[in-house]
Parts: sequence; structure tokens; C-alpha cells
Amino acid sequence: MAVVLLIEDDEDLRQLIAEMLALAGHQVFEAGDGLNGIERFHKIRPDVVLTDISMPRKGGLDVIRELSLSFPRSSIIAMSGEGQEVLGQARRLGARRTLCKPFSLNRLSKTLREMCNTV
Repeated sequence: MAVVLLIEDDEDLRQLIAEMLALAGHQVFEAGDGLNGIERFHKIRPDVVLTDISMPRKGGLDVIRELSLSFPRSSIIAMSGEGQEVLGQARRLGARRTLCKPFSLNRLSKTLREMCNTV
């Protein structure tokens, strides 16, 4: 399975997603904002980054931009409840997949499986 860095500021949602990913056999590392997420990325070098877009200190679009420039082969999944326009921007910046909130855990699992098959 994959090493996943989950960057999400909503603690309840982050815990739910982390538990689901761990139950599926993934090793999950968490960060509550983009700044901590970038720091954790450099320490663990995950297979997949799952990042929210709207977060304090450093938003997901900045995370995607920074990782895509420094590590162009990064596998990034962007998630947001702000709609398709912001998710389209995330794709243009380097996210390989996107999820519109709210999404089902089945949809997240399918997206992660697709990412792991391309890693």
C-alpha cells in the first residue's frame, strides 16, 4: 500500500479520512495546514499527498504549486468544497486527481487506488 500525507485543517474530517486510509492498509501521516504539510513532505517523502485547498497559514493551491515545482513527479490529490473552478486550478498547478467535497469514502478509496496504480 501507499505512504499518504493527509493535509486537512478540519480535525474531524482529517481523523475520519486517516482512519479509513489506515484500515485500507496505507501508512498515513497528517498535517493540519499547508505549512506543516510541506514540512512533513520533506521529512517523509510520501507516495501520495491528499490536500485540502482552503487552509490556514498555507493553502492547498500553494502546497500543490510548491510541490509540483520542486518535485514534479509528486502524486497529489486535491480536495475542496469550493467547486470545480478551484479544483480545475489545482489540476493546472499539478494535482493529478481532484475530489469535490463532500465525497464518499468509496470515491476516495477509488481515487487513491488509481493514484497508487500510477505511482
